[in-house]
Amino acid sequence: MIIRQASVLTIFAVLVPTAAGPGCQNAHDIPIIGLFVPESRPAKDPDRTAFVVNGSTTAAPVVKAFAEHFKGKLDVTLKETGSGEGIARLISGHHDIASSSRNALPEEIKQAGEKGVWLVPHPVALDATCVIVHPSNPVKGLTVRQIHDIYTGKITNWNQVGGADKPIRPVSQENTRTSYLVFKSYILGGDWPGLNVKYVRKAQVLDLVAGDEAAICYHSLGKVNPKVKAIEINGVAPTPQTVRSRQYLLIRPIFLMTDGYPKVGSPIYEFVTFAMGKEGQKIVQDLGFVPLMDFGK
Repeated sequence: MIIRQASVLTIFAVLVPTAAGPGCQNAHDIPIIGLFVPESRPAKDPDRTAFVVNGSTTAAPVVKAFAEHFKGKLDVTLKETGSGEGIARLISGHHDIASSSRNALPEEIKQAGEKGVWLVPHPVALDATCVIVHPSNPVKGLTVRQIHDIYTGKITNWNQVGGADKPIRPVSQENTRTSYLVFKSYILGGDWPGLNVKYVRKAQVLDLVAGDEAAICYHSLGKVNPKVKAIEINGVAPTPQTVRSRQYLLIRPIFLMTDGYPKVGSPIYEFVTFAMGKEGQKIVQDLGFVPLMDFGK
């Protein structure tokens, strides 16, 4: 049996981490833009106007905004259980759409194929995983090697990287989060965080770093606020321009996924393809994420 992931006839972003490890100059060995042709298998119950979207907490603000746009026309219920759980619930048939801040993993594609589910990713936006510190921290940026050494316990004081004489307090999101997987793939490679790393829930990260001048952590570009400072990695700051051009290292996609390609013109089709239009991309940009395309002013 051949198991594969169906894709849409459109341009979309794909993130495939490499095993380059710390110190790599460019981790994007595989293009993040692809063009694929849809299969003929349609999504189930395409004419329903009420459906559930479950998955990425990172993508949640975008999904909420899309749901608000369609209010009165579509009844969209949003659940935020994480990308992996969202894809799992789509595969099991419990929910209609999965939101994900990563591509489907090979084992998820295999599980889907075994259940007769055809995962179709619909592109929404690009996001970056930013390394963040307290705004008062004088450190403007770090190299991949320096971040690696901070999280493995080799660098323990900010004065070792041009900062004040203060012990570094590295913080990490839970190891089930997509942000953690991206961070570990690109920054730590095959190494694991040291015993000096404090693990917290994703919802705690921004407030923790904002209240601790010695802390360092990572978070989604779309959710970074003025209470923290996103620093450069290898001399490149996380901006829409550096993300879209792939100059910034820690890039990831945001998708909406369906089982099969929705019937053109159906309610689910309208919802999952809304992001590819000018209005959808403006919502993406207004929420702090990186639009896939530049429609101009």
